[in-house]
Amino acid sequence: MAAKKFNITNPESLIYENELLMLTVLGGIKLEGLDRMRATLKIALKNTSIPPVRHNWLEAVNARDRAILKIFYSCGLRRNEGVHITLNDINYDTRLLHVRKGKNYKERFVPLSKTSAKHLENYVYNHRFNLIKEKTEDRLFIGWQGNPMTGDGIYKRIKLLLLSVDNPVLQQKDIALHSLRHSIATHLLEAGMELQKIQKFLGHSSLESTQIYTHLIDRSLGEG
Repeated sequence: MAAKKFNITNPESLIYENELLMLTVLGGIKLEGLDRMRATLKIALKNTSIPPVRHNWLEAVNARDRAILKIFYSCGLRRNEGVHITLNDINYDTRLLHVRKGKNYKERFVPLSKTSAKHLENYVYNHRFNLIKEKTEDRLFIGWQGNPMTGDGIYKRIKLLLLSVDNPVLQQKDIALHSLRHSIATHLLEAGMELQKIQKFLGHSSLESTQIYTHLIDRSLGEG
């Protein structure tokens, strides 16, 4: 299969989205784990006296988790970058994410795919208000107490989601936020994106930092 070509100015051509990626890197969480959790919660709610607001809160957490997985993977974010994303950093018209808290105080704009923007819009406009404590809070990701999520909080949430996947092998994998960043970089390189464009996408100051992914791919091919 011919490698796909990318243009950093074209958000839709930047992200190489495929089912294999979501099933292996995210352990089926997007398509299976969260939906299974949601079905279980619906059964539990049906047989309890939990008030409607509680159900709304659970739906909000579900939407937030999907948004977390999407944005950290498809935008290749570092943990600190994702934690500090605010509502004003997302432009749905141009589908660009303004990363303000990059390493060494560097800022950059990262394209959003249609599906990533869709998940973000759903979370922000239909669910986020069920999580926030203060209406003036502008951080994107909100925790269960109504405050902005910390990097450690998001990490623990991902680990919990992995445990919801009916796959013992995947449950044992050490998948963290940086794993998602490494994965998108590797997949973009495998799909034919130029190394310099991946460098810009990830916010690397030096091309040497990006070249590590070429070595990882070469090593993987050598083991295959």
